[in-house]
Amino acid sequence: MVSPGQAIAFIGINYLSISLLVADRVTKTAAVELLGFDTSGDIEIVMRIRGATAMIQVAAETARSAAQEYGAAASISQ
Repeated sequence: MVSPGQAIAFIGINYLSISLLVADRVTKTAAVELLGFDTSGDIEIVMRIRGATAMIQVAAETARSAAQEYGAAASISQ
């Protein structure tokens, strides 16, 4: 359940190992709750996070830059 002022984001990244590294960085950088991981049915791992709208934005930018550092791309849906 999402409270007013909160949002949920889905961050898709190829490869489990990179997804875990990005999740670690995201949860240490932004005050968000990691809800879990799912597969997209392909090679993409989808991370689900919840938090204040502003923190979701921070988490999304962190995920994007961290994934790029590890040689992957992050697809983000908010």
